[in-house]
Amino acid sequence: MRNHPLRGPLAATLLLPALLSAQTWTESAVGAGQTWSTSETPLGSGPLTRIQGTIAVGSAADIYLVRVDDLATFQVSTVGGAGFDTQLWMFGVDGTGLAHRDDDVGSTQSTLTGFGPYGPGAVLIAVSEYDNDPLDQNGNQLWNDTPYDTERWPDGPGAANPFTQWSGTSGTALPYTLTLRGASFAAELNPADAQVAFAWIENPSTNGPAPNFSYQHTPSGELIITERLGVGSCRVDLPGHLGAGGNLQVTSAEFPGSGNYVTVVESFVAGSRKMECYIKTFNAAGQPVDGDFNLVYRVGGAPTDRTAYLWANNPTAASYTPTLNYAFNGNRGFPTILRFALGSYRVTLPGLDNGTSGGHVQVSPIATNLASRAQVDSWANSGADKHVFVRTFDGAGNAADRMFLLSYTETAAAQAPHLGSGAHVWANNPTQSSYVPNSTFQASNGTNAPAAPITITRAGVGTYDVELPGHLDTFGVPTVAIYGTSPGAARVRDWLPTPTGGTTIRVECTDVGYVPSDRQFVLQFTSARPAGTPARNDVIGGGCNGSTLRGISRPRLSGTWELALENLPPSAVLPFTIVGAGNPSLPLDGLGMPGCVLYADLTLLTIFGGNPAFGLSVPNSAALVGVALHAQGGAFEPTLNAFGAGLGSAIRGVIGDV
Repeated sequence: MRNHPLRGPLAATLLLPALLSAQTWTESAVGAGQTWSTSETPLGSGPLTRIQGTIAVGSAADIYLVRVDDLATFQVSTVGGAGFDTQLWMFGVDGTGLAHRDDDVGSTQSTLTGFGPYGPGAVLIAVSEYDNDPLDQNGNQLWNDTPYDTERWPDGPGAANPFTQWSGTSGTALPYTLTLRGASFAAELNPADAQVAFAWIENPSTNGPAPNFSYQHTPSGELIITERLGVGSCRVDLPGHLGAGGNLQVTSAEFPGSGNYVTVVESFVAGSRKMECYIKTFNAAGQPVDGDFNLVYRVGGAPTDRTAYLWANNPTAASYTPTLNYAFNGNRGFPTILRFALGSYRVTLPGLDNGTSGGHVQVSPIATNLASRAQVDSWANSGADKHVFVRTFDGAGNAADRMFLLSYTETAAAQAPHLGSGAHVWANNPTQSSYVPNSTFQASNGTNAPAAPITITRAGVGTYDVELPGHLDTFGVPTVAIYGTSPGAARVRDWLPTPTGGTTIRVECTDVGYVPSDRQFVLQFTSARPAGTPARNDVIGGGCNGSTLRGISRPRLSGTWELALENLPPSAVLPFTIVGAGNPSLPLDGLGMPGCVLYADLTLLTIFGGNPAFGLSVPNSAALVGVALHAQGGAFEPTLNAFGAGLGSAIRGVIGDV
């Protein structure tokens, strides 16, 4: 065992054997989709090494969302995994073509590599039978038919367009196995951190199916899809792997000339492939009207996260515990709700008083085909708990018992800092020309500009510019709600970059008749930009004995980088893990290990033992951010090859500060 003198302290630990977690995805019963908007997302953790499925009779292709980790070693292949003439295709998440190959040299099977202008990141992999080809909206092929045995960028008449259809269908069921290397699952099966998705739904009456790419985000990289169902009625499809049971917040984000309206959540339910969010917008008369809105969805979280959310689903009950399937409060007690009077409620969030931060609250109305309003009355500490007071109204501003959705966060953002960032503020001084709100009720962890407090400038009656230092406008969306006891409305007019690298959000407040009114409000900005440099575990290459090395944790400053060696073959007699500073990408055929490649240079550490794990204590040194370490697992297997050993896929751990 050797320690590298320049890499800080290394600590190797043998952990209890982990449960074997196969890195194979089997096509769901619903079947993988045939379009970019209906693709299937394999769920798991760590390397994705195999996908098994069947192109059904009458289908043209099967499409999967995967993450490309390492362009130098990425590969997906049907060689040895199909009994028919295959074609492989790679697309961006919006259906634009990236790479295609029909035949390997001397074979009717197909292989794609990482030669193209993409990644690392999420891509769509499609498999079809020859000669079922992707076509654009005009029926043009994205790729020409020939040359057959060359991996190519799009070169057909529809090369510049996303595909919308296929040229044919399969007459028989066609089973296949895709083998992958340098790839991982794009979405986790049981994520430890809160999952957040958001979008700006702009002019839904005229725009296409996908919201502006610069103002939408999902954890997997899968695109959000929208469909206008009628005047003032829109369905927003989020990735199905997010599942139901989270929390949805919406805000009117009025585009010029659209008039005044309120935005209401009708429902959000899990569909066969997507999580379907139904949103409606109503004008002052309570009639449906088309309007822009911002949408933020979050679900789950770590047990110790200082966040909570709930759906207040029983508005006429004197007191109750809201539906648990749509509530989260970490490892603390369940939220409860007390009804004081018509449309007046107190929400208790157990264990969320820490005595220092005021935290932040957002609320949104939820109703079926009914104009409704919800706003924050106030919130305060009560012993160890947090009390949030909420008021609800009908569309005309009369107190009314209504359902609402509530989201609370104590930190700047409800998501982990390696996944995103955010800001929140209580704008408590509506007549002041310019001010810095109370520091107890504002927070921001944006890193695009030097740290500075949030400031608010009154641009006119009921019109305010909220400046968020450090946040790029194209990486997130704001949500706002009126604060106080009297009914009103708050909306986002726009949000634009500042010369200093931040974002200014214009908020407009009105009374119930949509007359501009100086009002207090609460604002949250949710961003996909990490609050620092994320630590990463990138999958490198493939294996020659079936074992996989998986990152249990990420190599974060002041943390511990832990790896698990899993899926060891039954013939393995002595597992091992090697760790190095570099990646030699050295083929080992000459050593009697055909098909094996060494991806860690053996300069730091080698561990032998039964089903080992590796642990590295990462020092809190900024100089280490961006440093990459390489680890690879394997085992001695006397009957595998002449050398008697095999290697699995490798992990490149890139040190980060979040």
